[in-house]
This record gives sequence, structure tokens and C-alpha cells, in this order.
Amino acid sequence: MSPEKRQTPEEARYLIRNLERRKGLLARISKREVGDIPDIVIKDTLLKFLDKKYKGMEQEEIKDLNKRLFALINRAADLVTKKQDTAPVTSMYACQYADARPIDEQSYGEFLEEVKTIIELCKQHHISLKSITGMQHGLGVPDVKKLDGLLEWCTNNEVDLKSITGMQNGLGVPDVKKLDGLLAWCKDNSVDIKSITGMQSGLGVPDAKKLDNLLAWCKDNSVDIKSITGMQVGLGVPDVKKLDGLLTWCTNNNVDLKSITGMQMGLSVPDVKKLDDLLAWCQDNNHGDANGPQRT
Repeated sequence: MSPEKRQTPEEARYLIRNLERRKGLLARISKREVGDIPDIVIKDTLLKFLDKKYKGMEQEEIKDLNKRLFALINRAADLVTKKQDTAPVTSMYACQYADARPIDEQSYGEFLEEVKTIIELCKQHHISLKSITGMQHGLGVPDVKKLDGLLEWCTNNEVDLKSITGMQNGLGVPDVKKLDGLLAWCKDNSVDIKSITGMQSGLGVPDAKKLDNLLAWCKDNSVDIKSITGMQVGLGVPDVKKLDGLLTWCTNNNVDLKSITGMQMGLSVPDVKKLDDLLAWCQDNNHGDANGPQRT
């Protein structure tokens, strides 16, 4: 059985009705077939957000909020061909951080113009709104000038925007000067920027000194940096002392380091005691070559 759909708050009745009726209205205005206009899927997370948001608000404030939400959701649907859900709204506004931009920071007219510009930028650069809202999770809509600067930087430097927005998840638009520094480091050291941004998912631009230490360790020990950054996805630059311990264990036990880092994808440097137990199990069950750590 599917869970029971959440009831629409009374204050949101006209907002939801207007979102549901927009297809027919747009079809009449544009003289297009209704089926050619994207659906808007109302998620329970939006209704839950509204339930909480409306508390303590005056009628005029509620009316203004609903108008802004309609504008944002309606414009976002311009970017899709079939369906647009309400996730972008809840991603940016449901659980906002202390330094977030409130939805009513500007007048409605200014807010609408900003939303229009963001949607146009997405169209120009052929990107989905979700790649932006993930970066802006809990922060509200991004500053248009900063977003334009980031998109231009990615285009000029042939960098996949998703690798940057993933690194900046919940952290907002990064300073392009910091991105310049990161890209220069990657080019100077022949390192794929995606391996670094993946390691830094949700953590922002890393400290170049930490990257220098990691790269020096990899070179000194003839280790492919990608095997380390893969193990560190979303966890940041590892402590090289921990890497020393892992490499020593691999060397002492004649185990290929890559078999361990592959197993630890996104889980960081493992506890060598656990590796001792794993290796003992493999040896006891004679699975060393098939399923356990691979000996060199």
C-alpha cells in the first residue's frame, strides 16, 4: 500500500490549485497541446514545508509567500519536457541555514526578475535547476551575478558544472578565484579535477597545502592518486599518517593497495585491525584470490 497523501494546508489551497491548473491555462495562452506542457508534481515535502512555514504568518505574508512559490515552481517547469517536481523549493527553503537568503529578502518584483534570470542562465548553459538547488541546499536562490560568474568560469575552463556543484553541495556558489587556484593546481600536477571535487563533495574547495601533501605522498610511494581520492569521496583530503599505516599493512601482508582502496570507496582509510581480521578470514577460507584482498 502506498502511504496516504498528506493533506493540503488550507492556506495553500489556491496555490496548489493554480499549480494544477497551469497546464490548461498555458495551453490556451500558447495554443499548444496540453500534453506538450510539463506536469508539476506536488510532493508531500512541499506540503509539510508549507504547514510549518505558515505558522505565525499574517494573511498578507502568506499571500506573498504563495505568489513567490508559484513563480519559482512555474518558471522551473520551463526547463523540463515532461515533469517538474517541487523539490527545488524544499531543497532551498525547507531547512534554511542561519546565513541563508530568505525568500522575501527582496520585493516580489525583484524576486521574480531574479528567478527569471536564473532560469534563463540554466537554459543558456543547458543545465538542470537541480544542479543549482543542490549547491544552494538550505540557502535560498543564488545571487545571480555569482551564478553567472560560476557558469562562465565553467564554460571558459571546460569544467563540468556538476563536479563543482557537487563539491559545493549546501555551501553555495564558490569564489571563482578559489576555483582558479584549484584548477591551476590540477593542471600543474596533471590531476583530473573531478577526482578532487569528488573527494570534496559537500566540503568545498580544498586547501592547496593539503593537496600538496597528498600528492607528495602518492609520488613518494608510487600510488595512483585516484585510488586515494576514490576512497575519500565526500570525506576530504586524508591524513597522510593514516595512509602510511595502510600502506605499511599492505606491504607487510603482500596485498595490493588498490584492492583495499577499491573496497573502501567513499569510506576512507580502514582500521588495520579490521583488515587483519579480513585477511585472516580469506586465508582460513582460501578465498584470498577470489574475494578478499588481492595479493601482489
